Amino acid sequence: MNLEQKKEQKRQWYIKNKDEVKITQAKYRLENIEKIKEQKRKWYIENKDEAKISNAKYYLKNKDKVKVVKKEYYLKNKEHILANKKIWVLNNKDRIREYQLKRDYNLTLDQYNKMLSDQNGCCKICDTKMTKPHVDHCHTTGKVRALLCINCNSSLGQLKEDTKIMQKLIEY
Repeated sequence: MNLEQKKEQKRQWYIKNKDEVKITQAKYRLENIEKIKEQKRKWYIENKDEAKISNAKYYLKNKDKVKVVKKEYYLKNKEHILANKKIWVLNNKDRIREYQLKRDYNLTLDQYNKMLSDQNGCCKICDTKMTKPHVDHCHTTGKVRALLCINCNSSLGQLKEDTKIMQKLIEY
């Protein structure tokens, strides 16, 4: 019997015993779920780039199917997902703040904390202690100027950062 005949014989056997094979495979997966998960984690760590490419290809090919499955999963597990999200947010406040500072002002948490320390926790304009400092920045250039209290920051915004309007207000 040559190689092609052996392959055909195996294929025929599989077709004949497909249900039994699936049951055996399912049983193995149930009995060895942790082992399989660990193997998958290890493979993913060793092949991250390949996995990302593969996942992206699958998503592009099956976009609608993936969206439906994700939506069904979300609706089925909505309470659990939202509870976990609340817990994550509570446990990652610094991480969230750091992300927001970087995204909005291109500022690291260390730079922010240094500014706060340099200003002794006080507003740069009125010198009052701040409970929640606001990052003052130029809306044209995006350059960060200082940390301000909510009143000074709001006032600057209301006056559109226009020195002519500010001068008229002083003269009034």
